[in-house]
Formats: sequence, C-alpha cells, structure tokens
Amino acid sequence: MSSEDLHKGTQVFQEASLLLFLGHDEYWSSNMRTNVSQKLETSDAIIYSGNFCWWKVTIDEHSKKLSCYRNDYGYWHKLGFPEENTFGLSFRFSGYSLGWRLNPKEASFLGVSENEYKDSGTYYILNEKHPVFSDIPINSGVLEVNNPVNYFESDGLPLTKLKELNNTSDLIHITPLAKTINYYGGIINRNIGIIEIKNKKGNGKILNFGSVGWTINTNHENSEALKILHNAILYLMNDNKRN
Repeated sequence: MSSEDLHKGTQVFQEASLLLFLGHDEYWSSNMRTNVSQKLETSDAIIYSGNFCWWKVTIDEHSKKLSCYRNDYGYWHKLGFPEENTFGLSFRFSGYSLGWRLNPKEASFLGVSENEYKDSGTYYILNEKHPVFSDIPINSGVLEVNNPVNYFESDGLPLTKLKELNNTSDLIHITPLAKTINYYGGIINRNIGIIEIKNKKGNGKILNFGSVGWTINTNHENSEALKILHNAILYLMNDNKRN
C-alpha cells in the first residue's frame, strides 16, 4: 500500500484492518489525512516511524505533481489541524535525538546529564508489563537495545498536552507507554515518546512509537525492534478478537 492508496481511499486501503506505517511518512495531503482519520475510527494502526504527518501537501491528479509550501502554510499545526489530534505525537514536541544532533559538551551545556546523554538512543519505559514489551530486556526502566531506536527525527508529547488532549478531545484517549529526551529549536524536550491511543468514536487503536529509528532498525533486522513490532501486531490482532 502506498501514499496514493491513502490519498484516493482505494479498495485495498478500505479493506485493511491494520495499517502499518514503516518509513518516513512526513508529507500528507488533505485527502490522506481525512481518509486515515476516518479509517482509524474502526481500524488499528502501528506507527513505527517519526516526523509523522508533518507537512501538508497538494497533489495534482493529472500530472501527479506533489507540492508543499515550506512555510506556515505547510505545517498542519499552523493550519488548525495539529497532527497530535489524530496521531497523538508531534515532531515539534520532540525533535532530533541528542546523539545525532549534539555532542556531549553541547548537551551538558543545555542541562543534559551524562546518563541522559548515554541513554538518549533509547526510551524510559512507563509500563513494563504492556504486551508490546514482552520478552524485551528492560534495565531499571530503560529499554535495552543494541542500536538506537530513538534516532534522527522523533515525535513526542508533553505531559501537559497529554492531559489537555485526554480532557478535551472528542476523538482520542492517550495512554503513555514510554518517555524520551530529544532536542528541537535549542530546547531539550523530555516528553512522552511511545503511546497507545483509543479512538473515542469507535474501536480503533493506534500504537505510535514516534521515531524514524524504529524503521531504520527494522530494515537492519535489529532483533529488539523486530520483536517489539511483532508484539505490537499480535497485541492488536488479539485485541480485535476479544472485541
């Protein structure tokens, strides 16, 4: 399935019971956003990526040309339809992994401890008993992985924003699963980085893992990344059977 299927709402898209986003799905048309938002009322999704749904694009149906205004007219959150309203997390609340963007001295100057910098490629788990972390090594609350999974570009959500969305949104309810630390626009962000979302209008669920690093590690056949993805798929499939 491609972005064109999401844009056109094709039969293969309509018949899917689980949407799995692997890659770097940064550019979304209005049709994509509308079709997927409606789909997620009754279907499940796993977002194994980051910098997700960041730019709004237009698509010329005749020429297949894709256009994007790289200014305030291109940001979803500037256009009154913030990405976190649908997918729970946003790049603007998280940003770049510390090890990718900053050296230890720069990070220390911004208030990052030595241990935080060392752990910046991973996640601080809030719910170790959640099925997605089954048989995954977690040491003192820190997810142990061989390669960084919080890497390059990542999405997040502040606790204050979590409470706001859960209290005011008529679309989604968010359960935090892990925290992370990243850097964006000169600011260190210590925010929620992995979440589970329940759609309030239907039975749809989303597991959003919030970083491009998950896709990179899956492509490189990293055992922990593949195991967590497998756990996530089984969790949503079994949850559907119970419903």
